Amino acid sequence: MLIETNEAPMNHRLPLTAAMLAVLLVPAAQAADRNFCEEYARSAEREVHRAEEHPRCRHGVEGPRWTRNFHTHFEWCLRVDRREADREREIRAEHLRRCER
Repeated sequence: MLIETNEAPMNHRLPLTAAMLAVLLVPAAQAADRNFCEEYARSAEREVHRAEEHPRCRHGVEGPRWTRNFHTHFEWCLRVDRREADREREIRAEHLRRCER
């Protein structure tokens, strides 16, 4: 005796269920908040000042990463993922570590 149902067989639902779980379990990008971005922008200003003051650090200090403008750093930070802002900060810090030796 064969019973008909409107349900898809279990083996057809498994890939869909796995895909839905993967989407739910992948951590979402977390936008940076205002407090974080204020500190990020202040830190960027300090790093730019250090780079400009140290003769060996001046080379390569150009473009938005090295602007003196607090608001440019702050507004950019608000638009990006916090991890991206941390990467940008690390790039500036690495430049300073190398040239201040």
